[in-house]
Amino acid sequence: MRGFLDSLYRLGGYLSALQLVLIMAMVVLQVLGRILDKLLLAVGLNALGLQVPGLAELAGFLLLGATFTGLAYTFSVGGHIRVDLVHRALPDGVRRGLDLFGVLVMAIVTALGGGTLRDLILDNHPVSWIRDDTYILIASLAALGTVAWVRMTRPIHEKGLLIADAFGLAVFTVYGTELALQHGTPISTAVIMGVMTGVVGGVIRDVLCNEIPLIFQKEIYATACIAGALTFIALRMLGTPHWVDTAAAMLVVLASRLAAIHWHLGLPRFHLLDRH
Repeated sequence: MRGFLDSLYRLGGYLSALQLVLIMAMVVLQVLGRILDKLLLAVGLNALGLQVPGLAELAGFLLLGATFTGLAYTFSVGGHIRVDLVHRALPDGVRRGLDLFGVLVMAIVTALGGGTLRDLILDNHPVSWIRDDTYILIASLAALGTVAWVRMTRPIHEKGLLIADAFGLAVFTVYGTELALQHGTPISTAVIMGVMTGVVGGVIRDVLCNEIPLIFQKEIYATACIAGALTFIALRMLGTPHWVDTAAAMLVVLASRLAAIHWHLGLPRFHLLDRH
């Protein structure tokens, strides 16, 4: 009986991986179709209009299915739904060839995860990266550029990655806050949307990579997002120019994170239970 259940769990894991691959394949086809149409229009030809009908709905159902079919498998092995679910079962030669694929997936998840969840909560359909291919293209190019830089030089120091992350955190937080305000949300909701846009993509990335997310570590992280979002909202209420709102809020987030990285600043920890 145990062997049958283990086989059933593995089948669920492979079905989960298959559904995730289908999501990726449909998104790639949609992006390639739009790029092809733009190229055809640029040379004076008619666009083909190649699209995946109902992509947002299909992707949503497949993601839900992947979660449920993979849940039993991940519980049985004590792990997470990870990018290497099928990757580990492949031969060594093929596995090495998928390393770059894994980097691209992590880059896209990190860049788009927070914004996707924000758009779903705000009922902003279709989500940003489905409306505009630029998001996926920029994330992919940034990932490929980083891989090329590391291969030609040397691995990037962890502190350098944290500093780069601080710049991205500042941009995403302010953008998410502004978008929420444009949808007429209350101040508290706008702050939450700003924080969510900035941190959720990194949380998903770290969970997939079996790492502790930065937001749950000691150094100030989400607090910097909250401070930046509140700064943006306060300046906007005062009627200052838009570029001042944006620049000041980004500077607050960036300065807070850089100070936390340099001096290892963190919020006080509280122990509610005495385990001794």
